[in-house]
Amino acid sequence: MKRLVLIALILAPTLALAMPRAVFACVCYDSAGATQTPDATDECNTACGNTTATESASSPGICDCGTRSEPLNCSTVCSQYGYTLTQPATSASAPLVKYQTPQLNVKIPGVSFDTPILTNGEASSNFIGTYIAGVYKYLIGFAMTVSIVMIMIGGLRYVIGGVSAKEVSAGKKIMVQASEGFVLLLFVYVILYTTNPELIFSRDIRLTQIDQIKLSLDTSGDEGQASTCGGISTYKDMPEPYKSIIAAAKAGGSCPLTGSDPYDSPTGKPPNCGTHHWYDRGVDGDWEKDHNLDYAATWGTSFHSPFAGKVSYQIRSTAENPCGNTITLTGENGVKAYICHAKDFVDDGGARLTDGSTVLKGQVLGHIGGRCCAGEKTPSNWSAGKYCTFTGTACTDPNALEPSCACQKAAQSGNTTGPHVHITWAGDGNILACLDD
Repeated sequence: MKRLVLIALILAPTLALAMPRAVFACVCYDSAGATQTPDATDECNTACGNTTATESASSPGICDCGTRSEPLNCSTVCSQYGYTLTQPATSASAPLVKYQTPQLNVKIPGVSFDTPILTNGEASSNFIGTYIAGVYKYLIGFAMTVSIVMIMIGGLRYVIGGVSAKEVSAGKKIMVQASEGFVLLLFVYVILYTTNPELIFSRDIRLTQIDQIKLSLDTSGDEGQASTCGGISTYKDMPEPYKSIIAAAKAGGSCPLTGSDPYDSPTGKPPNCGTHHWYDRGVDGDWEKDHNLDYAATWGTSFHSPFAGKVSYQIRSTAENPCGNTITLTGENGVKAYICHAKDFVDDGGARLTDGSTVLKGQVLGHIGGRCCAGEKTPSNWSAGKYCTFTGTACTDPNALEPSCACQKAAQSGNTTGPHVHITWAGDGNILACLDD
């Protein structure tokens, strides 16, 4: 029995490390109708007035303040991440991302796996925590059953021992040891939680999508580096070597967009020159490496869709990607582009397109952002920290026009030296091959 208790005590802390964290309280819906559960810890902390609040796993929409509970405004939480509280109508043919949940060869009673949650380009799940927690609960139940059986055996030996002091003592010892083990098993969770609550939680595994990793790399460095092209107004007026690089891309590459005029500048002007996104400053094939362009523009002016397609929007709440507020534009023939550093996602009248809407080439998608407010802290691998010098009222809602705001939080401006539009070409073909003459 001592060995049983010892094994249980050894297993309990190890397995309890993987006990899953309470589920996020708010259930939201993205543009495709898929459920999302964004992190509402900050909102819970505000509602509770402390920094240790958690979200209740048993009562959705409720914050656990420790000694009391407070309601959580899930509508606000959902809108902060660009989601809705109600499920939108979606087309039956709309493609949705499918994730495979683990299939156990040996079934464990009570163990089931939730579908991974996709948030801000990261798929998160707690498969390992759920599995180990299930094993832990199963072993606890088994150990308790053994403890009860041993108590019964000890009691039987105690009763039938009769006049044998040795049997009576042995039966009593078995009952005491089994009872001690039973009590310890019951209080393992409480002991660990009292010692350190983090011992019983397992953080989700977060996997960043490959395109988000590439986007992060594409928007590194001195983003929005000032143009050195002068006052030119068309691509054909660009100086060398840029004109030759574009010509080489048109000759050796391909543009999957159809029509005689498939691509337009989002600002109406040619892209920035300089060395930030132009490779080798030559024409020896380096156009194949160039999938990004920056377009300098004035803060708050509108920018337009460079080609026709469907749009989706992503408001950045944390500085996890230097692209900042992002518009994803998906066009024909496998064409896909990310548009970074947006101030907002509304037209000049303040109207916002819904995710999944079809836009025409030249249609207003939002307004120029990329001004990081003074005092904002940026990740150490961003160059933008030294450029966070803009003062004035900070923008708060990318779903509104906010004409009086003058700068953005670092998470929404992204890594940028100043106002501009960044385009990362993530689909087939090459962006330079699509530029007009």
